[in-house]
Amino acid sequence: MPKAMLLSLFILCYWNISAQCNLSISGTINEEHTNETLDFASLQILELNVVRTTDSAGNFQFNNLCKGTYTMAYTHPGCKTEYQKINLEKSEILQLHLHHNEIDLNEVTVAQHKRESAPTHQVETLKDQALFETRGMTFGDALKTLSGVSTLKTGATIAKPVIHGMTGNRILLVSNGVRLESQQWGSEHAPEIDAYLAKKITVIKGASAIRYGSDAIGGVILIDPEALPSKPGIGAEFNYAVGSVNGQNDFSLLLQGNHKKQSAFSWRTQGTYRFGGNIHSPNYYQKNTGFYEGNGSVALGWKKEKYGLEFFGSYFNTKIGILSAAHTGSLADLEAAIHASQPKESAAFSYTIGRPYQKVQHILSKLHSYLNTKKGVFTLDITYQYNIRDEYDKFPPRNNALAALNHPALRLDIQTITGELSWEKKIKQWQNLVGAQFITQTNSYKYGYLIPAFWNFSGGVFAIERWSNEKMEVELGARLDYRWTQAILVERGKKREPIYQFIIPTASVGLDYHITEKLKYNLNLGLAWRAPSMNELFIAGLHHSTATVEIGDEQLKAEQSISITTGITYRNQWLQADVSLFSHLFKNYIYGKPDTQPILTIRGYFPVLRYVQTDAAISGSDINLAVTPIRQLELSAKASLLWAVNLKTKDWLEQMPSQRFNYSIRYTINGTNDFSNLYLALSVVHVLQQNLLPKNYADYLPAPKAYWLLNFDCGTTIPLKHQKISVGFSIQNMLNKTYREYMNRFRYFTDEPGINIMARVKVPLFYH
Repeated sequence: MPKAMLLSLFILCYWNISAQCNLSISGTINEEHTNETLDFASLQILELNVVRTTDSAGNFQFNNLCKGTYTMAYTHPGCKTEYQKINLEKSEILQLHLHHNEIDLNEVTVAQHKRESAPTHQVETLKDQALFETRGMTFGDALKTLSGVSTLKTGATIAKPVIHGMTGNRILLVSNGVRLESQQWGSEHAPEIDAYLAKKITVIKGASAIRYGSDAIGGVILIDPEALPSKPGIGAEFNYAVGSVNGQNDFSLLLQGNHKKQSAFSWRTQGTYRFGGNIHSPNYYQKNTGFYEGNGSVALGWKKEKYGLEFFGSYFNTKIGILSAAHTGSLADLEAAIHASQPKESAAFSYTIGRPYQKVQHILSKLHSYLNTKKGVFTLDITYQYNIRDEYDKFPPRNNALAALNHPALRLDIQTITGELSWEKKIKQWQNLVGAQFITQTNSYKYGYLIPAFWNFSGGVFAIERWSNEKMEVELGARLDYRWTQAILVERGKKREPIYQFIIPTASVGLDYHITEKLKYNLNLGLAWRAPSMNELFIAGLHHSTATVEIGDEQLKAEQSISITTGITYRNQWLQADVSLFSHLFKNYIYGKPDTQPILTIRGYFPVLRYVQTDAAISGSDINLAVTPIRQLELSAKASLLWAVNLKTKDWLEQMPSQRFNYSIRYTINGTNDFSNLYLALSVVHVLQQNLLPKNYADYLPAPKAYWLLNFDCGTTIPLKHQKISVGFSIQNMLNKTYREYMNRFRYFTDEPGINIMARVKVPLFYH
């Protein structure tokens, strides 16, 4: 009996202790000011020396804990370590907060952008450190760090993005939720974007962004500023960048705040000033290639749980010099300039911008409102945009009186008013979004003719349905647009006003399937139409900023396309792999084709580009691989592969980017007393010669030879009291190689820039 009683007592004690040691502590860690969940935050129970890390949603969990009192320490990069005492009597679910010393942690600012970044699409993102490392670059060059994205350039200072071989009107830019409307059709019409305002840049590849319009056959680029602050305090951020290749200097300052007595009201103001001089190629300066840029923006918000209102306004202003050697006076001069090893017009370094040059101003205002009801969330956006583009020829008018007025050779004014009303509601596993949009737009010209004055009106309705469970997400999208366009032409003294009308349907189906926790697969099918733009139909004349005569075709038909993108993603502790395949089939594909018969104008001889139409297939693959053999070391490789075929001639399609590869090695040192996140990186960019050209392809010069560039980057964050200062240093084209890029319209006249040593610094501040 005593033995039986002892055994029973032992079993009872063991059961009681086991029951007491079956408790858990779980929860989520959020950023204090933005309420953003923090992934890879570190937590430790000091008494047990047990460590956990939050997952991608900011969640953590400690299991098999006994009753008692514990001390939990938790932190995240950029935060000081916080401590919390926990008297554990039963399982606890905690909501923990950390205060970041930086103010740029809000990665997603608008709810609908989250939706567009859904995994059923092929998406790549620049944010945080990766975005900081592009400060000082043009907007287009910053995007080139992503696979599948290249640029169409006019000289070295003007670059616009190319996604899967498509650019211009096939790529939509959405800045702070506003579809950017300007003269984006031209190769030298760089996006009117202040890159320093962006806290996250997302590239959505393929015709899958139903919300933004049928034009997005190539993709959509979302430029998001950080959300207005919702916690009391005043924040500031100062950015500075300097570059050697053109004496570039960038200054940008952001101020924002929120007061605890009026927590619904928040504000932000921001300004940027940039300037640079003549660009240095390895053996000479490029005459008249300087620029200056001055931008500003203001945002005001009043946000409650059930309703809110936000105003955003911005002003963009730039003056860009155009390479003097690109403008010639005779056929002999043009041929000599094209075949010369370097431009005939030489110059020393200077910040002076002379003729030819362009001046661009862009004004944007937006009013956003929302109403949160039991029946769903209603949002209304109304925007106004005004874009002015002045193009100055190399030579002023011979008439002294006209020359004294200093009028541009061409002025284009475009005004756009847009509106969008949407409704969103989540019902169990379904997320519903329905909306309607309208756009009215007028364009006028002055001093010279390039494209006609016109009036556009378009309206569209769309619906996006998403169903999801733990393993799979399915998205269905449909859109119907009506477009009415009237051109106003004056030909030999007679006025003609042709009208074009288009009914444009668009549809997409997307699937994201998690095969395992580490492996997932996605698929997206898109059907889209695109109406020809005014420049493709009616452009006729000298485009001063590209030094090219462009000729449109009034008989062009609407494009039709079927797109498919598919990819597989794998993630574990030492390997990250993203491989995607895409194919776009076009009927009536419109593109600019070089004509090797130069045209004589009153300004001289210039190359010719004609808009033509064919059936085409554009296919390729984007590959991203990153291996981490040890914690501090990362080896990565990226490839952007592209093949374009003219289905009518059964030959290659011209004017497409070359195959591009990028290899890099990066070593990061964490946790030192004086520095954190100290990194050193070396990368090689390898671009092949564009040999995928038609057999009888005629151009002014053969495609440039293949080239490779060596680049270096390093940087760190320096703690200063409660703030963290980020500094970076980079060397582009370290070996000062001479090369030319096939997708640069000025490759006929000059080499690409030489070695460029850049330094950048970011000083964030926050005060409660």
